[in-house]
Amino acid sequence: MADKNEVHLEALRRFDEAYEYERENREEAVEDLRFRAGFQWDAAAEAERKADNRPTLTVNRIPQFVRQVTGDVRQNRPGIVVDPVDSDADPIVAKIYTGLIRNIEQQSDAQAAYVTAVEGTATCGIGAFRISTEYSSDDAFEQDVFIRPIQNPLSVYVDPSSQLGTGEDASWMFVTEEITK
Repeated sequence: MADKNEVHLEALRRFDEAYEYERENREEAVEDLRFRAGFQWDAAAEAERKADNRPTLTVNRIPQFVRQVTGDVRQNRPGIVVDPVDSDADPIVAKIYTGLIRNIEQQSDAQAAYVTAVEGTATCGIGAFRISTEYSSDDAFEQDVFIRPIQNPLSVYVDPSSQLGTGEDASWMFVTEEITK
């Protein structure tokens, strides 16, 4: 087993690698999030107008377009489906897996996770949700699978060597969270 310090140093190296790889995109995403929040004036232009005692009106139309996209997701309710893809695949087993996944989606309120991910994607180009396991009770060894939203799309850092847009081929990934000391 690797030394704890080695593991920690490797995690820091990977985080720095992911951060540097996505830095420019993340800076643009922060600007997009601020723009959606209504901060749509260039700082210099806003300061100049305020100095001249002129108004800086903002008619924020971005949220309505984001709601259009998320509304489509809410109406068309995406879900995971398992399809048998070759002659060795069993359609009955695929149907069973689909049923199990549907149950996980129901228990998790996965629609909320999907909508949150799409809202992040529509706003700043980054959106994610996570699949996690949690113990069914404090005294049991059984775990339940859940699909959970990630509220802050900028908290996710993906392995830069990942080729697929979904990140499903990533070797590692970070989801950061600020906690109090």
